[in-house]
Amino acid sequence: MKILILGGNRYFGKRLAKNLAAKGNEVTILTRGNVNPEIPGILRLKGDRTNLESMQTAIGEKKYDVVVDNICMTAKDAKISLKVFAGKTSQYLMTSTLSIYPFRGNMKETDYDPRDYKPIPVKDPWAEYSEGKRAAEQVFFTKAPFKVAILRIPVIVGEDDYTRRLQDQVLKVKNGEPIYIPNREGKMSFLRSEDAAQAMQWLIENHKEGIYNFSSADTISQIGLIHLIEKITGKKANLDEATEKDWSPFGMPDDWYMNVEKAAKEGFTPPPMTAWLPELIQYFAR
Repeated sequence: MKILILGGNRYFGKRLAKNLAAKGNEVTILTRGNVNPEIPGILRLKGDRTNLESMQTAIGEKKYDVVVDNICMTAKDAKISLKVFAGKTSQYLMTSTLSIYPFRGNMKETDYDPRDYKPIPVKDPWAEYSEGKRAAEQVFFTKAPFKVAILRIPVIVGEDDYTRRLQDQVLKVKNGEPIYIPNREGKMSFLRSEDAAQAMQWLIENHKEGIYNFSSADTISQIGLIHLIEKITGKKANLDEATEKDWSPFGMPDDWYMNVEKAAKEGFTPPPMTAWLPELIQYFAR
């Protein structure tokens, strides 16, 4: 297959590119070209995802069996894709997020239907990100001239995590720095970067369309994560001296995790957190 990945220089996009190329696919990555790590066997295009003219120039008359979009953030981005890739692909995969759901547990794909999207005013970066993803889903789901698969994913963690969220949490426990957790019993779940890449590959190879939640099926409470870090590092977390300025990146006000039964019933189940999270924490602790 000929596969184009919008944003594949790092993290799970880079893993996906390598995985697909290793299976004999012709893989192309499109980025702004600011960073170009060497990935053997991968073709490259330079273009600005947020600019219609730039994208039209980069793609030209090229056609792809699949387009994977890891960097669609707004309805405008989605509309650019509709214009650029109409007639040039038969399958489109958009990376979305747990953030499109409210703070609750066991959120199912049907708990947010893009067809029912109604714009809301936003005042902070978190809400802007969530609103942008909801709006982008709505554009693809209601107007795309090609098959669309949307994968909704939670916080991604891994050794290659450039955001350093889990790494910083581990280091704060080790160093006795204060950590603020608003709801210690709030449950959450994660997905490893390698499992995110595998989920995307599964969608591509099985020609899936529609909306899919992907994460490890098990959950962990916010205080449970802290206790696990304490056990592995041998250090006591500083929670009592924390204020809101020390807010944990995983500090959610309520349960926040997805139901992943749909993907499991159709054949994809990533490993549980218990199989890999302790080892990942040990890696960061070292």
